[in-house]
Amino acid sequence: MASTTNLKGFLWLGLFPFLSMGCWFSGGLYNASAQILPDNTLGAESSRITNVSDIRELIEGGAIRGSNLFHSFEAFNIGEGQEAYFANPVGIESIFSRVTGNEPSAILGTLGVNGAANLFFLNPNGIIFGENAQLDIRGSFVASTANRLVFDNGVEFSATNPESAPLLTINLTPGLQYGQQQPAAVVNTGNLVVGEGENLTLVGGTVLNVGQLSAPGGTISVAAVPSQSLIQLDLTGQVNSVDLLFDNDWTLDKKMSLRNFYANSFLT
Repeated sequence: MASTTNLKGFLWLGLFPFLSMGCWFSGGLYNASAQILPDNTLGAESSRITNVSDIRELIEGGAIRGSNLFHSFEAFNIGEGQEAYFANPVGIESIFSRVTGNEPSAILGTLGVNGAANLFFLNPNGIIFGENAQLDIRGSFVASTANRLVFDNGVEFSATNPESAPLLTINLTPGLQYGQQQPAAVVNTGNLVVGEGENLTLVGGTVLNVGQLSAPGGTISVAAVPSQSLIQLDLTGQVNSVDLLFDNDWTLDKKMSLRNFYANSFLT
């Protein structure tokens, strides 16, 4: 039987992010210099960028913790016709990357992983996939404008308050924690495809998709959330629940319908 793809559009809240998104296009983000610049927050375990060819960069190094690999960047952009691939060392199942600088990321070419690891990409300043953007990822992919990743043992991997990589020796489920400011947007005008049976997740203050999203036999999760939200993921990046901060705290999970969500949040 042919495989199917489930599309989950969890939350669409607020019109303000759409107004601010216009400046990405009018302000010339598409002309951003192609650059991937590691920061120094991981010390001796910092990421290393190697030019494999005129069009391809290989991202190596990073901090290995169990089956997890952590990368940290000051800036992360991929130009038109360019490619950036994360190395996938033996035994690594998930790659967590953060951008600690002040600029959004423009992915205008190919973002890939040299292996089957899942890739989590965080930039609180915003993420845009241009019309020629594509993924070469056999595992699952998460793109989010969250401030930090929070693991279920309380350890954090923050883009806004960066420290060294957390000491994770076992696989722990991550969560996407947003701060007090209105979250930045994720915009896709490209063709984003993940491997068979894998998950594709986009989470931001606003998520605008005018391109293609595909997860054959897997799950596509699209979540636009307000500030101070916590999105709980599983180890493959699929959204399990969304914790929202209202006067009476409550959680939207897989068992709660959107009708109940609207009723509880007074959006009806």
